[in-house]
Amino acid sequence: MDEVILIIGIKMKLKIALILMTSLILASCVSMPAAREVLQIEVPALDADKTRIYMSSGKYKKFKLKSVYQVGPVLLSDKVIGSTARDEYFVVDTAPGEYELTCTSEKQNKILYTPSIITLEAGETRYFSCNMKNKGAGLYFGIIGMMVSKYLFESFVVEGDSASVTGNLVSYEVM
Repeated sequence: MDEVILIIGIKMKLKIALILMTSLILASCVSMPAAREVLQIEVPALDADKTRIYMSSGKYKKFKLKSVYQVGPVLLSDKVIGSTARDEYFVVDTAPGEYELTCTSEKQNKILYTPSIITLEAGETRYFSCNMKNKGAGLYFGIIGMMVSKYLFESFVVEGDSASVTGNLVSYEVM
């Protein structure tokens, strides 16, 4: 009899945890930022002494990252060069050299930021995206795992080609 009560109690707690998790996920969907203004410009030809970076949001598993809350500011050697969200990209022209490229998140809760060291040559154009993946065991062990894990996600840079940049241009800057 005590075993039956114990099993019923465990099932009840699992249902409550599932309801709480669903509520948290739905609440995060509601807090998406408004769409940003699309730039109605044509990006000019690249100066011979500069390098061009196209940056777009990437994916989490097979899904496109939706908002700046997931992607957030992109840093080029600790200088914010822009931010991107789903179906958006930005362009930066900068001096050639070696840089640390890092994708961060507006909501920096339990996300490990893995920078990439890139070498940019004069006259070249490079295409990057900010991706995320699960990090650690936190998501696999429910609420307890989420509370005790140092990181739940990892944000990292992936290099692509011109086909990987899709959506609307939201920022163009010459540094």
